[in-house]
Parts: sequence; C-alpha cells; structure tokens
Amino acid sequence: MKKVMILGAGKGQVPIINLAKNSGFKTIVASIPGDYPGFKVADKICEVDVRNKEKVLEIARIEQVNGVIADQIDIAIPTFAYVTESNGYSLGY
Repeated sequence: MKKVMILGAGKGQVPIINLAKNSGFKTIVASIPGDYPGFKVADKICEVDVRNKEKVLEIARIEQVNGVIADQIDIAIPTFAYVTESNGYSLGY
C-alpha cells in the first residue's frame, strides 16, 4: 500500500486526509502534540514540529512514504519542499 505523509492535523487537513485514505493511501500525519481532529482520522500519527525539516525527513524515510502533502498549513511549506526535494518526489502545490 502506498503511503502519504500529511503535514498538520488541524481541521484544515481533515479533508485531504480523508481524500488520501479514500484513494487507497495509508495516511501518516505529522504535527505537534495536541487534540487535533486529523489525529483521529489518520492511519498513523507522528508527533513532531512540522518546522523541524530534518526530523520530518527522517520520519518520511523511516516510514518509506511515497509523497508528502502540506495543505492549509503555510508554516509547513519550507519543510514540505525540503522533504519533497530530498526524496526526489515531484514538487507540487
């Protein structure tokens, strides 16, 4: 099964988490600890600050994700770009 890492777990990310799940992806959500709705719908959660590029990259590699998504969370865009380019994924917004 293909895996996608979604940066952020707030209500803004719930639609993209559900879309990914409904499209057959295992969803791995990365976000700081908290009571976020995205944690309730994701297949797996990773409590990490999405501004920590190296840690997010490490998790993406350990989990062997096929892609990364940053939707409705501007603060994660630099990490999204870093992880995407470091893993050789196509860069898309």
